[in-house]
Amino acid sequence: AMVVTGGLPVGGPIVGMIVDYAGPRAGIMVGSAAALLVAAIVVRYQRPRDLTPALPLRGRHTVYA
Repeated sequence: AMVVTGGLPVGGPIVGMIVDYAGPRAGIMVGSAAALLVAAIVVRYQRPRDLTPALPLRGRHTVYA
């Protein structure tokens, strides 16, 4: 929520100029591209999760799906 609140004064006029020049579809595309870029950056730099089990598994375990 803080990024949205802090980014609005900067991104709003920029997207407004794009909408005035190229139309509303271009503004939506720019906003979508920015969101996808941020999502890709977050996924890229997210810490890998520790996937080792908390308790060691011993013996033979059958998993039914």
